[in-house]
Order: sequence, then structure tokens, then C-alpha cells
Amino acid sequence: MGSTASDDLRVQVVNHGDGWRSYLVLDGVTGSVHRRADKFLAPYGEGTQRTYAYHLVDHLRWLAVNGYREDVVGVDDLRRYMALCGTEQAGPWGSPWGTGPSATAPRG
Repeated sequence: MGSTASDDLRVQVVNHGDGWRSYLVLDGVTGSVHRRADKFLAPYGEGTQRTYAYHLVDHLRWLAVNGYREDVVGVDDLRRYMALCGTEQAGPWGSPWGTGPSATAPRG
């Protein structure tokens, strides 16, 4: 089974000599740094970089699976993605994740 564009992204932890860590989004095939993600992550501290890096990989994979280019994705496309992530934006299937009857029903 071959890899797809969505499989070819990963988060790489970089351990710096002073004990600080940073997080990069890499192309898993070439090992190159995803420049747009790197620019976005650069101003943040370690914890925020870690969180955002994993979310960025998820978002970039979603774009690839759905055939979107990151430089031309539209607001409606981003709303759909955010709805799938569980924000308060009602998504393509009605209410966002974590709301509605299934969120409050007792688990058996």
C-alpha cells in the first residue's frame, strides 16, 4: 500500500542545547521543513508550538485528503474543518462534536 500526501507529514521535536524544545512540521518523504507551518510556529513557546504543530499536521492532512491547496482554501472550507474538530460552528452534519443528545447520554 503506497503512501499519500496526507501520510507524508509529521511533527519533529528539536531538542536544543539549552534544554528548550521546538516543534517542526516535516514532509515525511523528503524531510524538508514545511515553511508555512514553520513561519506560523516560530513566535510561540514550546507548549504552544507542540499543540499547534500537531493541529497543523491534522489540518494539512485534511486539506490533502479533500483535495484542497493550503494557499487557496476558502472560509467555508475552513468552517467545515473546524466543525469537524468540534468547535461551536455547526458543521455539515448538524451540531458540532460534544453537543446534542449523544454527548449527554449515559454510557452503557
